Amino acid sequence: MTERHALICRGLVQCLVASLILEGCSRPSPQADKTPAGAAADPAPATTPATRDSSPRFVNTLWKVSRSSGVEPGQLYVFFADGTLLITSSHSTPALGRWEHRADTLTLIEEGLRHPATVVRLVADTFAITVRGGGKPLDITFVREKAP
Repeated sequence: MTERHALICRGLVQCLVASLILEGCSRPSPQADKTPAGAAADPAPATTPATRDSSPRFVNTLWKVSRSSGVEPGQLYVFFADGTLLITSSHSTPALGRWEHRADTLTLIEEGLRHPATVVRLVADTFAITVRGGGKPLDITFVREKAP
């Protein structure tokens, strides 16, 4: 790995962490945008669409691969609330994909290919999944990565 590439990756991670922090602070509530000045806000409806608060707990967190049956330890993953998946490491070009979470299935979408996965463990600092596809299942255990 070249020093230049290491600097680029470090800068990418720093930008990523900053965007995660700003994401939580910069977005006004949808109700604030729709309520005219001086008017009382309507009470929330009985059913509301999914909000950031109802997102899975692994969302908008920087995760580092600690152990895997097929992914190199040290790779970084971020599952953004808008469904974007960012994967990067110190010696590869960052990759963007998508992800979906419905019922008990997490689906990773990379280069148009859908990879269904099961969340095996999700606690404060550990996130483990098993990705099932055409071959042998792929186990990935992530740990929460601290900001640089």
